Amino acid sequence: MPADRAAERLIELEPVLALLTDTHAECGRIVAAAFRDAERIAASSRQQAAALAADAQDRARAAREAALEQVLAAARAEASGAVSAAKARASLRRAAFSPSQAGHLAAMAVALVRAVPSGSP
Repeated sequence: MPADRAAERLIELEPVLALLTDTHAECGRIVAAAFRDAERIAASSRQQAAALAADAQDRARAAREAALEQVLAAARAEASGAVSAAKARASLRRAAFSPSQAGHLAAMAVALVRAVPSGSP
């Protein structure tokens, strides 16, 4: 292509290339804005995730504490029932143990002690 013809083509293409330059610059601005928006959205998402995690930890801690209180309450109730039952059985045994039985057991104990030879360890 002769030099004049190349110059003519360049002159013809200059307005189109100028439009493309503006379009290219606009694309750059759009991409930069998109990156800023993406970073803002990511930062907001990180904050939301941290808040959700903290809330979940608080709820889990409260659930563990409530479960522990339930277990302790059940254990206290069971222990109280066992103590009451033992007291009732002991009371029945004391009531059933007559003074003559006590005297008989005391006499047997004295006899056993007397049966031990003196000087035995």
